[in-house]
Order: sequence, then structure tokens, then C-alpha cells
Amino acid sequence: MNQSSFSDFPERSETSKLASVIFEDIRHRGLRPGERYFNGLEIAEKYGVTLITANRALQSLAERNVLERRRRAGTFISGMFVESASEKIVHCVHLIMPVTYFRFSRTSVEQALFGINSELPDANIQHTFLPVSGELGFARNLLEQSEKNNTLGGVVLFVSSVEIQQFFRDSNVPSVVFGSVFPETSELPWIDRDQKQIGEVLVNFLVEEGHRKIAVLMRDSWGFGDNLLMDGAQHCRASSGGAISIRVRSVPAIEEVTLGTIKSLLRQEDAPTALICRSEKLARVAAIAAADIKIHVPKQLRIVVAETSSIFPCVVPTVTQEEQGAIIGRMLKQLCSGQSPKPHSVLIPVKFHNPLAS
Repeated sequence: MNQSSFSDFPERSETSKLASVIFEDIRHRGLRPGERYFNGLEIAEKYGVTLITANRALQSLAERNVLERRRRAGTFISGMFVESASEKIVHCVHLIMPVTYFRFSRTSVEQALFGINSELPDANIQHTFLPVSGELGFARNLLEQSEKNNTLGGVVLFVSSVEIQQFFRDSNVPSVVFGSVFPETSELPWIDRDQKQIGEVLVNFLVEEGHRKIAVLMRDSWGFGDNLLMDGAQHCRASSGGAISIRVRSVPAIEEVTLGTIKSLLRQEDAPTALICRSEKLARVAAIAAADIKIHVPKQLRIVVAETSSIFPCVVPTVTQEEQGAIIGRMLKQLCSGQSPKPHSVLIPVKFHNPLAS
């Protein structure tokens, strides 16, 4: 019998790779509930990894009810191992999104992927980019090919149109929306930051700083969450009694075009004094555009970001992106086992954060 080695899983995180190897070792040796297994030090020596990695892998398997770790007694096969081993393994998960979203929000996607992988360490997780046109035909072809090969275990939809959400809602594929669902597709499980609150938090911050002319820079591919963000921003505008103006610009993922669009906006006679950018990458491009035409940031132009940022004032979720990915992973596991996810939807509050504040 060929036993998996630690190097057989090159594309996964070190902890996930090791957890997969340990799981296969338990199965191949036919270990039963209650039997003793290696401790962290023994695993580290056996597979040539650090003690920290070994303990994390063992803890990951304990959380999946494969192992039980007893203080001062050791590591044992869990009494629930037979049940957990019989659960349907999710072999392949497609992260489906417009390529423009990935270009603007790659860091966020990768953090979420790590969280999904922590719950589905045996899954082959793939980025799948929707074409600019013909996305439904693309989705149908993906589903047909996957059914022929029996490879598709689930999908995660990022910034998806109502047509794509409806397509996967009506398919037999376990599907979770990472973002906001449309009213027509509310049956789909979803997780998202409170988009309306994001719009309100950022506009309120800018108004408190004295800004009255605000522009919102959005990706050219909108999701329902983008509508909710604008609802929050416009609610603040209405509450001000018309004292502030908010205009919107959709920009493509091509940096040169985005630069030109922002420069044109900032050169207008009634130019905004503040920009709300949908992503940090977009905010960085806006800062370059401002510098090119001699506008000082933040003295003459305040730039804020509608996601987590390391250099601009922004909003941060009360749950990390990786933890959000883990929630999605658990939802997919429940769907693949024929269960309804609990919870069915997760709305994550946000709070204002200025990374450069003293």
C-alpha cells in the first residue's frame, strides 16, 4: 500500500498538508476509536516539521472529530472518528468571480481561501474567472464538464450577478455566496460584511472631517452588495439635508484607464475633496493619480477604502477574512452532507479604522 508523504500536497498550507497526511495514515493503519496516536513531538520527528506545525495539524484534526487530545494523557482516535470518516469529502471547490474583482481584491480572496482550506483540507480549491460576456454559458459548460468528470464538490460565488446566483441555486451543486445575495436568490447561503453600514461609516467620517463633495469609485462589475453600500452612503447624504454631494464612478481593472478616469474627475471645476474607493488597490491608483496632478493626499484629497487597508482610513470587519473563509468551508461541508447550513446567513458588522493614526 502506498502511503502519502508530506511532499505529496505541494499547493496547500504546511498545516493542511500535514493534517491530510496524518488523516491518511490513520485510515491506512485501520486505527479505531480510543487507540493511541502520535503526540506533537512524535509527529514533528516523523515528518520533519516544526513542533508548532505538528500541533496545529493535530488540533485541526481534533476539531474535525478525527482525534481527541487529552491533557497529560496524549492523543487518541476520537470516538466520533467512524462518523466523521464517513462524511462526504469535498474534492473540488471553485471560487467563481469576475477577473476584475480578483485583480482589485486578490489579498482578500487569498485570505478567504486559506480559511476555506482550513475546513476542507482535502479539497482542490481553484480560482475560476467568469468571462466579461457569456457568463451563463461558461457556468453551464463548467457544470457539464465537472459532472462528466465527477470533480465538482461545491462553488463559492464572489461578486456574482443575479443570473449566476439563480443558475447555481437551481443546480444540484452546493453553493455559497461570499457577498450579498439578491432578493431573488435569498435561498442561497451567504456571508458578507454589512455593506450598508460600510457606506454609512465612511461617509460619516468624511463629513466629520468637513468634506462636502464626495466621489465613490467602484469596480465596473457590480454586485448587490455594491448597491447596499451606495444605499448607506446616500442615506447619509439625505440625512444631511442636501449639504453633501455624492457622485459615483465605475472604473475598469486596467490601471492606465483608471488613472485617466480619476485624473479627469479630480480636474473638474467641482472636483471632490474625498474619495471612497471600493478596494485598496483602487485607492493606491487614486493616490498616484492625485500625485501626478499635484494634489496632496490627505491635505487636499482624503482617500478612504471600503475594505481593510494597511495605509488608508478604512473599515474592518469584526471577523477576519480568514475566519469568514472558515465559515464558508463549514457551510459547504454541511451542504455536501445533505444538511441545511446553520447559520444560513452571516452578516458581519464593521468598524472604522485608521491604520496611520497615532
